[in-house]
Amino acid sequence: MRALHSLRGDDPIFESLRSDYPRFDQWLTKVSREGREAWVIESPGGRCAGICIWKSDDDEFRFGGKVMKLSTFKVAEEHRGRRYGELLLKTVFTELRANRYDHVWLTVFERHTALITMLEDFGFERHDIETPLGELVMVKHLVPTGGETTDHFAYHCRFGPPAVDLTLDASVYVIPIQPRYHTRLFPDHPDEPARLLPDDDPFGNALRKAYLSQSAITPLARGDTILFYRSDDWQAVSAVGVVEDSMRSDDPSEIAAFAGQRTVYSYTEIAEMTRPSALAILFRQDRLIERGWPLDDLLAADVLNAAPQSITQVRSEDGIAWLTRRLAASS
Repeated sequence: MRALHSLRGDDPIFESLRSDYPRFDQWLTKVSREGREAWVIESPGGRCAGICIWKSDDDEFRFGGKVMKLSTFKVAEEHRGRRYGELLLKTVFTELRANRYDHVWLTVFERHTALITMLEDFGFERHDIETPLGELVMVKHLVPTGGETTDHFAYHCRFGPPAVDLTLDASVYVIPIQPRYHTRLFPDHPDEPARLLPDDDPFGNALRKAYLSQSAITPLARGDTILFYRSDDWQAVSAVGVVEDSMRSDDPSEIAAFAGQRTVYSYTEIAEMTRPSALAILFRQDRLIERGWPLDDLLAADVLNAAPQSITQVRSEDGIAWLTRRLAASS
């Protein structure tokens, strides 16, 4: 978090904003004097690689309840491809969750198609009003009222992260993950040593990730809930995800293309894993579990029968009920 007055007004990231908004400089000066803050991703040279300026209480369109406005949301052109947009959204969602917001909204010109596509992919909807400048108003509603959808993946995208409802038609699996891969896939876990996310691999910044396994299990279904169990040192469930898609193949090129930039594995590692075949799981990060759910608790709750050695489905009704309570407590 950075105070706006500490940023340089001539930073190149602001140039296109001046083109879109003729009075941008006056507005930036005003909100800086008000003490407004921003989430900033800094490049090694000290410039802004990404920025989100927000306001904690702005219900201009009367959505009701507690409302956040994203006044500025931008990633510098030269830093595209590092998943910085998702990193900023991850920070926004963390703030929304911690302070129990009901809605979040922003305005965007329709020509910014990549931004609109990303926002819609994370549950933002087009409101039925345009601004006097011709901008779209996009809003994300964060509180389900009940019965909106029976599709668990759609539910997660619309109301989360975090948003998991184990009463919807989806299965639950525990996935063991080695510490070295956990550190790379979930670098911002609160129990990990402090790391500078933007300088690491893009999948660490992202909310949309991939995991590869040699498990012989049938490919998981869209909307299934997955619990990542960090083996060896923690022996605890440390992260929750929702499956977007999965596939099995013995062709490393096919697996690599399917996973894209989402996976922690190199092509060499993928080639080794596809002997005889690998399961690739695309998923959305729902939440990180601080201090984790330890193995002893998972055994006592009948979530697991033993420390997982491979992907394991949770079949016990008592185990599902226990997970439902723990998820509710961590929301």
